[in-house]
Amino acid sequence: EAAGSWMKPDFNSIGWWASFLNFIGGIGFFLYAVLSLPGVVGDPGCCDDLNKWGAAMATFWGSCAFWVAGLLQWIEFSSEHPITLGGG
Repeated sequence: EAAGSWMKPDFNSIGWWASFLNFIGGIGFFLYAVLSLPGVVGDPGCCDDLNKWGAAMATFWGSCAFWVAGLLQWIEFSSEHPITLGGG
């Protein structure tokens, strides 16, 4: 919907960027679960830094990507006319 074609990205569309950032946010929250798993399943003392900092940072940048995507969607949905970035 945002690009018109699944093979060709539309870098000038706010909808495309919102979709891309939602995808990045989903990866961040997925990495939180993956990075927290060794501390739950494996040794209790194993990978403490990875569990704390890696999972926290993945959650942080995932939530930041969701926040920016939400702002872009808000801008796009509040406009009566389609918004493009740049000259396109």
